[in-house]
Formats: sequence, structure tokens, C-alpha cells
Amino acid sequence: MKRLIVREPRKLSPAELRDIRSLVKTMCANYNKTYNCCALLDDYGCYMLSKQLADRKLCKYFENAVLPLNSELERVLVYCALRNTKPCAVCSRKFTLKGRQIYCSPKCKKKGMRIKERDKKRKQRLDKG
Repeated sequence: MKRLIVREPRKLSPAELRDIRSLVKTMCANYNKTYNCCALLDDYGCYMLSKQLADRKLCKYFENAVLPLNSELERVLVYCALRNTKPCAVCSRKFTLKGRQIYCSPKCKKKGMRIKERDKKRKQRLDKG
């Protein structure tokens, strides 16, 4: 199941960091305790252990296999982020709300305005004749 993670950057609380570290060290199959690194990243340390901000992407294995073991942490990292999102009126991509905006980017806004103007002109032509 593919999840879209869209959220404003925020600093993780010490309890959330502690929970992430304990999950990685106890439940992650890719974590090598001897060398304190990730088997998938070869000689590099696991970046889930050094997380500070919640805007970084989660390790795919951690997100799909380890994170569901702690439902409260999963809710904080994944589902609460989706609360303030809305699909774009043009491309249907989810984005974080800022006021009353309905488009995710200036490019979609321009395209949406063209569509709206086209429909308005079409309606005017039909009403005229």
C-alpha cells in the first residue's frame, strides 16, 4: 500500500525519537547491531537513527514493515500529516493547505484559470445564440 506523506517540517519530540530508535534497534531486520549500520545502505549508518525533522522521507522498509508495530507513532508520522491536505483541482495531487487555495502550484493555478475562463466563454457563446 503506497502512502503519500505530505507535511510541514517539524521537530520530532524526544519521545518520538526514542520510539523510532527503539523500533529500529529491536525490530528492523536490516539493522546490523554489531556495526550500527543498515544492511541496505552498506557501510552507512541507518538514517532513521539520526532523524531530527519530520519532513525527511521514511525508510521504505521501516515504513512498511516496522512502523505498523507502533500504531501511535505511525499515526503521528503518517496519518496526522494527511489531516491538513487537499487534492489539487487540476492534477488531484495532495498538498498542504495554506488558507483557501485550491491549486497545489502556480503551474496548476495557471492551468486551472485557463480551464475556468474557457468554460465561462463557452457558456457565454451558448447563451448568446
